[in-house]
Amino acid sequence: NSGSFTLAGGTVGGRVNNGGSLTVSSSGGSIASLSGAGSITLNGGLSLTAATDTFSGSITGGGSFAILGGVETLTGGSTLNGSVNGTSLIVNGTGTLNVSGSTASLVAGANAFVGQKTAGDSVLNITNGGTVTFNSFGFIGWDEGSTGTVNVSGTGSSLVDNGYLIVGNGNSGYSPQYANLISHGTLNIADGGSVTAAALAVGNFENG
Repeated sequence: NSGSFTLAGGTVGGRVNNGGSLTVSSSGGSIASLSGAGSITLNGGLSLTAATDTFSGSITGGGSFAILGGVETLTGGSTLNGSVNGTSLIVNGTGTLNVSGSTASLVAGANAFVGQKTAGDSVLNITNGGTVTFNSFGFIGWDEGSTGTVNVSGTGSSLVDNGYLIVGNGNSGYSPQYANLISHGTLNIADGGSVTAAALAVGNFENG
């Protein structure tokens, strides 16, 4: 079976089945969770607000992909070029993103955030041979009281940052009203996992 759906703003809940496709328009949109094995094209941002599922299909395009709550697992290959607003990936608030398995790969061509601006434990788990590549800035705990954790574990599991990997960014000065809030960033590597970064900062700015 095959079918297609375009999301142009608003919030829906649903499943992308084998052979199905979801296109997110430039106005963006949000869904509760994502499952199935179809294809998703991002011309705008897509946010998951209460994720509980596994998606084995592909996610591509210039819009951002955001996990704002719940736990989403990706087991397929996805490439997010971030050309729409300079951001490819956001894991924020209480969101958790798992990239798991030897067929799981995620490439973020623009900025990637794990723990952006919202209080809560934001987590990216790369396990069981999954691979994640950041081609620009990768922030683990960015600003305004956020907490970001990245766990890379298992043989073949890897995080590669070809730009600049920052663990605990602190307050960057962009938001003076949040100057006293501290961001927390943690990067854990275990059981044969690997992390490679062209440049690395730990505890960036005064509150990182």
